[in-house]
Amino acid sequence: MRKDIKKLIETSREVFKDCALENGAIVAANIDKPYVHREAANYRWVWPRDAAFVCVAADILNIPIQEPFFSWLDHAPQDFQRNKILYANYATNGRLGSMGRSFQPDQAGEILWAIHWHFKEDIKQALKYKDLIERLSNGLCHHWDKFHFDTHTIDIWEEFHRHTSVTMKNNFTYSLAACARGLLLAYQIQPVALWKETAWQMIEQIKKAYNKEKKYFYRTFGKINDSNIDASLLGLVWPFEIYEPQSEEIRETIKRIEEKLVINGGVHRYQFDYYDGEGSSQEGSGAWPILNFWLSICYALSGNKKGALEYYEWVLKRIEKDGYQNYIDNALPILEKYNLKSIVFLIAKNLIIKSSGYIEGASLKDLQKYNNTSIGIHGYSHTDLSALSTKQLSEELVNIRNVCETFNFSTKYFSLPFGRANDNVLSKLGDQGFTEIFTSDYGTKVLSKDRSKIYPRIDIWSYDTDV
Repeated sequence: MRKDIKKLIETSREVFKDCALENGAIVAANIDKPYVHREAANYRWVWPRDAAFVCVAADILNIPIQEPFFSWLDHAPQDFQRNKILYANYATNGRLGSMGRSFQPDQAGEILWAIHWHFKEDIKQALKYKDLIERLSNGLCHHWDKFHFDTHTIDIWEEFHRHTSVTMKNNFTYSLAACARGLLLAYQIQPVALWKETAWQMIEQIKKAYNKEKKYFYRTFGKINDSNIDASLLGLVWPFEIYEPQSEEIRETIKRIEEKLVINGGVHRYQFDYYDGEGSSQEGSGAWPILNFWLSICYALSGNKKGALEYYEWVLKRIEKDGYQNYIDNALPILEKYNLKSIVFLIAKNLIIKSSGYIEGASLKDLQKYNNTSIGIHGYSHTDLSALSTKQLSEELVNIRNVCETFNFSTKYFSLPFGRANDNVLSKLGDQGFTEIFTSDYGTKVLSKDRSKIYPRIDIWSYDTDV
């Protein structure tokens, strides 16, 4: 296995374990962890949809977090036992989350899919969650009115201004695919005729969402249609298997997705998407790596290996790294050409483990030959130093010193992982000879503390303007 792929899998494994909490809840992001940047938004909520996909991925990686989550879901979510509806998201104790009582029916279908996946080798074992399966399935059937849901629904992207309307009798195509597949899989566990009948009613509505003239599936179909191209329509192929990947309907829909949503190799969510979690949104939204992987899966299932690899590799090439090899390959020649000075900060651990894409020990001597290039340290393992105990901090600094001694290398420059430090960290770094310390704080004012100068930084981002 390639090193970069192996590294991505290892990182994913770590994140999955960190997001699976002691009480069984699975959060979208565990912001308590030291690797989460302080500028990151709070996603420490349980989205059942997200948790369902994490459960399946964790099954593939042999991480046993599924059944604790199914048990949490069975008893914790507020009003779920009474209403048989899963709302958008929940706090880890089960209280309604940041999005209130918005009904996203696909979440029930995805949970049923995850349960079936987990027990697929011995499907009868799924009956230990019989009450949960019945509540999810009956809840969907109860709110299904033969052609549409009997209440407004929100889609996978959670755009409140684009909810379905009972008056317009419309449905989100992706949501129906998730619900239909979930009900059919529940029927395999426990053959309740109503579940199967409801699933096929939903599939009939999905078929109506395909426009034969325009040759693609509408995002929403009903009295008023939404004809904008949406990447979530890939769900018709995987994981919900409503259509074969080689079918004409899917081939034509993917063709439209590539025409309208793929920009410079990256797959965007839908046409006219302006959501931007970092910028001003004036430049429009960005591509979503998970959608590249999703399209890659669809191409792989259709036998198109070239297409699958193209979208897969696009993501791997863009994984951010600290102390990365392309500084030497790309940036350094330009800096030398214009006689510009720079400091490259290296993660000490990567100098010895030969991690793909990072600057390794073998390149260190070459870097030292450049007069305009200074070399600094960015921690041993890129851990938030301010979150470490005294013993852990001491071990981190000893590891840094050992790596430097291995390569007969010393430096006064240190960049704080995540930009975080406290008085103890600054004092210990000073003891180690790091007298030029860089934070992630915005500004230009240089401070002096514990024998060191503390430098703020002015970040430059892709969405910055000239002003």
